[in-house]
Amino acid sequence: MGRRRQPAEIQAQRGNPGKRGNPDKIAETVRQSSREVPLEPPAIIVSERAAAYYKTVASMLNAYAFVRSSDQYIVALLAEALADFETASRELEEFGGHTYEAESYVNAREPGKDDASSDAPASRLIRTHPAVNNKNRFSKRVEDLCKQLAMTPGDRYALLERAAGAIDRGAGSVPGSRPPASDDAPSPTGHKRPDLFQ
Repeated sequence: MGRRRQPAEIQAQRGNPGKRGNPDKIAETVRQSSREVPLEPPAIIVSERAAAYYKTVASMLNAYAFVRSSDQYIVALLAEALADFETASRELEEFGGHTYEAESYVNAREPGKDDASSDAPASRLIRTHPAVNNKNRFSKRVEDLCKQLAMTPGDRYALLERAAGAIDRGAGSVPGSRPPASDDAPSPTGHKRPDLFQ
């Protein structure tokens, strides 16, 4: 049987010197100190589909309270990638599949030509539609950008854990924040104060 969690009142009195920090303290500190991503898409977004994705993602991130206004450009890149992924998916849906059949005229007589080297019939090939590669590429791009924005459960937990350790070590009050100039010197324990978003 594991140890029981201490009541919040006792934990607040004793502090939390470990790397994990107090989750309630972290959440409240981040909520009070963070800024929001603008809901209006920046000028680099030119398509209506990407603009719609931008507004959706920005609203989701603002609810997390981990973002700043300067994050609008990486959110814009994610919105463009999502729009490109949807375009590739729709192209495959309209085509009716991921592959198509093609004819190869290597060593065969092409239609309308009499100078072929052989009278052998054209061979049939199954090829992958180009939109499949595009879809896979955009999917990887979306995944990478979601990780940078802590939009997956694992990355979100890792961000909270790093923030907890930084707050308990006095490195700053919010992920991505930089302590005052007087705190730039090494701490008494010799540890360098981390900047969480370097």
